[in-house]
Amino acid sequence: MLSEKYRITESIKLSFPQNQNLEEQIGFGFKGLSEFQELNLQLPYYAGLLVLSGQGSYEDENGYSCSIGPGSFVQRFPGLKHKSTILKSKNPETIWQECYFVLGYKTYENFEGLGIINRKKPVLNPGIQNGLIEEGFNIMQSLKNVVDYEMPLSAYLKIHEFLFNIVKLDRYEPKVKNVKIVNEAMILLGKKLNVRNSTEDILKSLNMNYNKLRNLFKSNTGLTPGQYRIIIRINKACSMLNETNKSLVEIAEKLGYPDVFIFSKQFKNYKNLPPLKYRKLGKAESVN
Repeated sequence: MLSEKYRITESIKLSFPQNQNLEEQIGFGFKGLSEFQELNLQLPYYAGLLVLSGQGSYEDENGYSCSIGPGSFVQRFPGLKHKSTILKSKNPETIWQECYFVLGYKTYENFEGLGIINRKKPVLNPGIQNGLIEEGFNIMQSLKNVVDYEMPLSAYLKIHEFLFNIVKLDRYEPKVKNVKIVNEAMILLGKKLNVRNSTEDILKSLNMNYNKLRNLFKSNTGLTPGQYRIIIRINKACSMLNETNKSLVEIAEKLGYPDVFIFSKQFKNYKNLPPLKYRKLGKAESVN
């Protein structure tokens, strides 16, 4: 479970001149997101975020896609169109929280030239390491006290070491295999939502004892495979309620519920609102 020490929203942004016409920027921070978000981005700079808790997915214009969760490190490369989806969680312990940093294009080029950043691998899996999270927290605190004349070098070196440690853990951390299995399970659980098969049947293709897989999945995400699939269904239902005029019967059928009553009951349990009231409030907010 993530310590409350790291469940903060705080950041620092540093700027320094590269030449007469260009100002380079470096940013570092922590932030949480409690709501479902779908972000379509194309940035002029590099951003990296270490997922501390929560679940989501990443995909880009090159066809790369994967699920992301605690221990994932997502790299947003300059000029690359990509989409990140962050899922809402009812469980306070699994609400999205990230540690992130931003590098100007020139600094990004320097890091890529050193071989630290690999554009072919946008998502790394260093895993959840208390030492790594604490390192990120300490960097943010220390950058608050950096004086002007030492700012560029100090910030550059601190983030360089932090990123190097992330890459090293991704390459050598023995738990990476487990993280990949969990990611594969998340992808399978997010497909064919209209199918009413048990999660055990859905995950058969992973060729792993289900009880072992279930425990591995929960230790990495804080959720059982069944709970994760429900959250995927509910978030999909939210999108359909807000973005389409489909009836509750149609939505329930599309999402694999045996009837509207069971769908409505589960939806209210997770969103604290009946589906139709959720739709009505969503339309009211869009008008306002």
